[in-house]
Amino acid sequence: MRRGRAARAERGGKRKQSEAAKIGRRHVTPKKLSIAQLLRERDEALEQQIATSKVLSAISNSTGDLGPVFSTLLSNATRLCQATFGNLFLRDGCIFRPVAIHNPKGYDDVLRRSAVIDLRENAGVPLDRVLKTNRVVNIPDLRDDQSYTNKNKFIVPLVDTVGARSFVAVPMLKENELIGTINMYRRQARPFTSKQIEMVQSFASQAVIAIENARLLNQLRESLQQQTATADVLKVISRSAFALQAVLDTLVESSSRLCEAYDSIIFLQRGGKLSVTAHHGPIPVDFLDWPITRD
Repeated sequence: MRRGRAARAERGGKRKQSEAAKIGRRHVTPKKLSIAQLLRERDEALEQQIATSKVLSAISNSTGDLGPVFSTLLSNATRLCQATFGNLFLRDGCIFRPVAIHNPKGYDDVLRRSAVIDLRENAGVPLDRVLKTNRVVNIPDLRDDQSYTNKNKFIVPLVDTVGARSFVAVPMLKENELIGTINMYRRQARPFTSKQIEMVQSFASQAVIAIENARLLNQLRESLQQQTATADVLKVISRSAFALQAVLDTLVESSSRLCEAYDSIIFLQRGGKLSVTAHHGPIPVDFLDWPITRD
């Protein structure tokens, strides 16, 4: 009897130890998983902050040349989203032109053959859907997309030659107007997550800011150039009250520079002819008068 009781007690103790161990695992494992997840999210957030800092630095250091800004932005977005390659298009009406490329071998050839995408000739492609909706287009597998099954001349080589499978296009919007897209591709059929898309949308907003800054900077430069040219002409006029030729020479030179013209001429009407009174540029002028006729 004592031995039986002892055996039962021993078995009961082992069961309790086993149950306690299971309970312990149930309590410890989620905690370990939670810590690992928090560490991963921390690392991802830190990496995104570093990438954002690089993009903002490129924007702040830009003197109007947006090429380096777009390249920095696209390379960071492609890397953080674990994409194989990507591009950044700017829109001009129905036409999209690439201004930055982060690409694998073979994509250059495809892009050279279709460097400009005219949506009037490519209806139904993902960019066409972005233009019509101003929304993100996220395609899990391009092989299942209508643009591929309909044998679009741009999408088919993109899939068959370059190996693109998953695709996402994120609109660049300025006051609800589409000015471009950031596009990324994977060679695996693995859709982009909502978190990754949100990150690219943040980069798209920064690209719009960079474009607007460049536009304002160019406007300021043009305004300063115009003011300088006007001041030069007024200075000559004030110093040459009776020297009309000096004024006209300054005027033709300034207007040519401001308009980035190759050559320019000022004509004055004298009698029934136009007479060359000032010239700036390399084109030789082998006439002095140009007859005015109505023929």
